[in-house]
Parts: sequence; structure tokens; C-alpha cells
Amino acid sequence: MQDALANHSAALDLDRLCRWQSALFPGGTSGITRIAVGRMRHHGNAMQIVSGALAREVVHYEAPPSAQVAAHMDRFLEWFERTRPTGRATAGAAVNGIARAALVHLWFESIHPFEDGNGRLGRALADMALAQDMHAQDPQANPALVRVYGMARQMLKTRAAYYDALNHAQRLRGIAHEATGIDVTPWVLWFVQAFTRACMTSQVVVRDATDKAQFRLRAAQCQTNERQRKVLERLLEAGHVGSGGGFLGGMTNEKYAKITGTSKATATRDLADLLAHGLLRVEGVGKATRYAVNVPGWQQPALKP
Repeated sequence: MQDALANHSAALDLDRLCRWQSALFPGGTSGITRIAVGRMRHHGNAMQIVSGALAREVVHYEAPPSAQVAAHMDRFLEWFERTRPTGRATAGAAVNGIARAALVHLWFESIHPFEDGNGRLGRALADMALAQDMHAQDPQANPALVRVYGMARQMLKTRAAYYDALNHAQRLRGIAHEATGIDVTPWVLWFVQAFTRACMTSQVVVRDATDKAQFRLRAAQCQTNERQRKVLERLLEAGHVGSGGGFLGGMTNEKYAKITGTSKATATRDLADLLAHGLLRVEGVGKATRYAVNVPGWQQPALKP
């Protein structure tokens, strides 16, 4: 993945892909099974993508025979270079960057050129294609930023839906796009929707990081002690409902005393001081009093009745 993004402009050839695959299996085995490493598959048996328990496997897709893989890969690599979003792309060959990344992944996975590691390599190729598109739009952009919204992470995060969409596209009849002329629209639509969700997720991550940085700057201007800084950091790292987190049950006097190893009286004074500085906000009254980190827009999980 590092090479795919940092060197996204370098030519993609079979040797490079073989080196990527070799790096995944330095011992020459997948589990305890010996596999062909650093070269394309060459066994005579059909390459099937299966799932399920032993003797009850479900065949999702059968890749081209090994004897045909070299020709398929030649065509795939030629298309990848011809359609890359740079000045090297030939007239009329330009493809929308996100759609191209979708096709890159589907086509590579459908060829399934290696005995193992095809999924990881295919996800790296999708992010490489996105990095190329980013660079074409803004040559000053850092391609490593693709990791912030990268499809590799999104595919693994929603792997059930990803596998369903991929298997559906492959069952339509073969390799993809220029290889057979099949309709890849459903797959591209799924990919674009997943890409959109990845971007939305990355927005939450970036916004949370910004919120935390601004809060830490505010806290640094207050004369907080080590105990207070420890609790504030604990609350920050717990996050909030919008990011899928939050400090369960809120901060209480008892929790503060336990986390910092201090008395309840000291905990009460520390919490009151943080409240006075505007670093905490209070929720509830009496025995239901809870404290939350005072970051605008952050909501904590609701207390159970």
C-alpha cells in the first residue's frame, strides 16, 4: 500500500505486482500451504472463489484458467496505463477517476492472477488509481491522503456488502469492461456509494481531530494539574456519539477519584475547577450529576434509566 500511494506515478507492470505479492508471503506459504510466490498461478485446476464450511462450500466465481492469465494481465496492464488520468492518457481514453478505480479493482479480482493475496493487491490497486486521480486534479496534493478516505479500509469495514457486490458483478459473466463488454454499472454504482461513505467517515475523523486539537489548545491556556489533564485526555479519546464513541455513563466524582487515585474531596475540587474554566460541562443534578468534555457539537451517550 505504501508503494502504491507513494509511487503512484510509476509504471504498473507484472514485475511490480509480483513483488507486492511476494512481500505478503515471505515464507512462501499461506497458512501452512505452500503457494506460488512472486509469480502468477500456474496450476491446472480451476481457480474458484469459495466460502462456507468444508464439504458445504459455495462457489461464488470461477476465474480464468491459469493458461489464460498472462494474456488477461497483459490486456489489464495495458488498459491501466492507457487510461491513467495524466498527460500520458491517449485522446478519448480518459475515464472518470472513481469509476476507473472501481474497474481496476473488479477487473483484477476477476482475473485473480495469483494463488493468494489477490484481495489485498486489488484493494491497493484501487487506492493507487484514486491517488493517480487526485494527483491529476491537483499535482501539489499528497497522495498519502488517499488513506484518509481510502477504499481499502472501506471495503474491509463493510466486507459483507463488498463481497456481495463483487460476486454479483463477477457472476454477470466474466472479467470486466473491455475484456468482455459486460455491464459493470451495478458494481461501479456500489463502488461510488462506498467511496461516498468513506469520504463522509473521513470528514468525521478530520473534524474530531480538529476539535481535539482546538480543545487541547484551550486546556493548555488553563492552569490544570496532572490529574485534570489525565481525565480530560481520557474523555477526549473516548470521543462522542457522532464518532461512534463516548465516555459511557459520563464522568462522575467517583470515577474521577478512581482514575486519578485521589480522594473524593479532591475529585470534587478538580471537577469544579475544570467546570469553572469551561473545559467541562455538567449534565444532570444530584446523584445523577455527570460531567462531559466541553467540545461544541459533541454529545455523550444517554444515561440508561
